[in-house]
Amino acid sequence: MQIINEEKRQNARLNIAAPLRYQIRGSQDFGNTVTKNISKGGVSFMVDKFIRPQTRLAVDFNILSRNINSIGAVRWAGVLPHSDKYQVGLEFIGITPEDKNYISDYIDMRSYK
Repeated sequence: MQIINEEKRQNARLNIAAPLRYQIRGSQDFGNTVTKNISKGGVSFMVDKFIRPQTRLAVDFNILSRNINSIGAVRWAGVLPHSDKYQVGLEFIGITPEDKNYISDYIDMRSYK
């Protein structure tokens, strides 16, 4: 199991705690959690059980009352140190251009405050 400690981000991220619902594609497995950070390319969040990289997830979350629905692929997952929780990095692979631009504009707006 990987311990999270290496930075590989390609896009600017914003720390944000927003409720997130996820479902493993093709199964009944789902969960509710909170985002850790977000970029126009993906989102990071904590889960109670390990989700393997390449697993496809449907995610649903809100930013400033806009509902974002996307399909994503888990790019990395690892145990959080001193915890029984896991952190997941999800890359958006099925997101509308409008939602991607909305996320990017939101990050830009919050970054300049």
